[in-house]
Amino acid sequence: MQTNIGTHVENRRLLEAAAGRHQLKEWEQKHLHACEVCQGVFYIFINQPFTPREFETQTENPQDPPLAS
Repeated sequence: MQTNIGTHVENRRLLEAAAGRHQLKEWEQKHLHACEVCQGVFYIFINQPFTPREFETQTENPQDPPLAS
């Protein structure tokens, strides 16, 4: 897949990469280095404190209340 500034990396993938739960694909890494928009989103995500609970789903722990949006 070609790196295209018009095609941004999905926010979900940037979030997972910032949390250390996912490695970006090669085209995503190249795009991230070239795109100020994706860099800004990634910067915000990478500076957030992450806890394992933030990545849990309600099916994993149905007794827990839903996480705030």
